[in-house]
Amino acid sequence: MTHNAQIFTAEVVAKHEVMPGTFYVALKAPVLAACSRAGQFLMIQTQSGSDPLLRRPISLCGVGVETVEILFQVRGRGTGIMASWSPGRSVSVLGPFGNGFTIPADIQTAALVAGGIGAAPLLFLARSLAAQFKHSTCVFFFGSKNQADSAILTRAPHHMQAHRCIHVTEDGSTECAGLVTDAFEASVTRGEIVPGKTCIFSCGPAPMLKKVARIAAAYSIPCQVSLEAHMACGVGACLGCVVEAKGGFQRVCADGPVFDSSVLDWNYD
Repeated sequence: MTHNAQIFTAEVVAKHEVMPGTFYVALKAPVLAACSRAGQFLMIQTQSGSDPLLRRPISLCGVGVETVEILFQVRGRGTGIMASWSPGRSVSVLGPFGNGFTIPADIQTAALVAGGIGAAPLLFLARSLAAQFKHSTCVFFFGSKNQADSAILTRAPHHMQAHRCIHVTEDGSTECAGLVTDAFEASVTRGEIVPGKTCIFSCGPAPMLKKVARIAAAYSIPCQVSLEAHMACGVGACLGCVVEAKGGFQRVCADGPVFDSSVLDWNYD
């Protein structure tokens, strides 16, 4: 939860490029690792000083005994600086922020639906499910542009743990071609994902989340979505990351980033 966030000086202990422009980093911060859970995020100072001024919000993709792990794509100057980090570097980190995923105690099947780098928090969730709910089934649907993007799932340490992984590619370079939402809906229609003691967890581009939420509503399956948004403060004060919800607005950083899909207003084009 946001009110538990603290400032930590973490040490970069591992870094590698899992695919062009996408990096895995492990930061040594034992206390932070102990209090972080799947779905939460960190606010990271990319370098010392005030340039860049704002910290970067980065989802957690896992934790170790003493480390927190992140997976990010280079999208601008801040993440470009992060890509240049080397082991041994000290990094100022605030966290953990936000509400993480809530796993029902009676869950039998977890359907994880990810798009691109949105796989990061779901990799953490899959590991949590494997460790805590040994009798539940985890099915991971991953959508990307091409087969090479599977490196997001396989090249980060402690990579994705699921009973079944379905990689859907837009260019048709895998056996399953098209959009991940179509493959997911087909699986529900065929009865492979059965409503009742099943929960959907999803993270990725907004159009994908909108479709996942509509599938969940149509089949009455509980669904939690992790939203991505530009953030300045991370604590809900600046109101720069608000999204429309039923009955008002919600702050992605403080009220999320994980939401029950039924509380959000998906009625936009």
